[in-house]
Amino acid sequence: MNTTDEPPDRPGKRSGKRWGVLAQRDFRLLWTGETVSGLGNSITAVALPLIAVEELDADSTAVGLLAAAVWLPWLLIGLPVGAWVDRIRKRPLMIACDLVSVVALASIPPAAWFDALTLPHLVVAALLCGAAAVCFNTAYHSYIRIVLDGRDLLEGNAKLQGSAAATRVARRFGTARGLLFLQAVTTPFALLLPMTTAGPGLPLFAVGGFLVGLGISVANVVVGSFRQAYCPPRMLGRVVATAMMINHSTIPLGSLLGGLLGDAVGYRPAMWTMTGLVAPSWLILAMSPMRRERELPRAYEPEPAAAES
Repeated sequence: MNTTDEPPDRPGKRSGKRWGVLAQRDFRLLWTGETVSGLGNSITAVALPLIAVEELDADSTAVGLLAAAVWLPWLLIGLPVGAWVDRIRKRPLMIACDLVSVVALASIPPAAWFDALTLPHLVVAALLCGAAAVCFNTAYHSYIRIVLDGRDLLEGNAKLQGSAAATRVARRFGTARGLLFLQAVTTPFALLLPMTTAGPGLPLFAVGGFLVGLGISVANVVVGSFRQAYCPPRMLGRVVATAMMINHSTIPLGSLLGGLLGDAVGYRPAMWTMTGLVAPSWLILAMSPMRRERELPRAYEPEPAAAES
């Protein structure tokens, strides 16, 4: 393991063809840890509201508060965490974040057993787990660049996020053209979601959700790999934190907007409104310089005028 948290210099060392990046011990450890951590984060987002309903008879407002508390730390501490992560070692921070989450969640069963569980207890646990996730995810995205060299980033991110399709699309079309193509053919399927009806109409929701999710997953892998290869390692934590803060901060805001819109015009018109915005969103990429490129740049190259000055 690289204990200095500096990017590796391994020009002649590539992952084995059979196992790919999983042949590397450091990546296997990172992959295992991220899988367990991701499972814990998913359980937190789903289980805490359910516990509040079952144990505390919580109403919709309380459930919404818990759901927002999980994501709120991204809005509150996302940017300063990025600058902080760039200045410290990533692996000890990631281990500490997992321990904080374990302690926070482990405090809930004894409290429920002794009838001492309260809503503020759950909110504090959600905030602690959310804050730990902010630090962990920011460090983890920077740490990948330390474990893998630039040639293996796409494959590594694909395995970490469970999207082998990203590697195949990038190899077939190129990272830029493949990203644009996949967004163009998947985002319009969001319009299937508000068309869902009971019974025979349920497959519309399943197909629409699966294809939109596939496009998002592949985009996360390609964009994440580009960011890790393009950004200088000393700035990667700040860049990752900024991007993820903007992304995750929209979740509580979107939840609030969706609830207000659903109450105002009804659930199906609200879904038509939101999916009507999602379906043509790929046009933003189509109108950008990306449409003329096959590959996203692999490293920063200053403009000629800037270089001469």
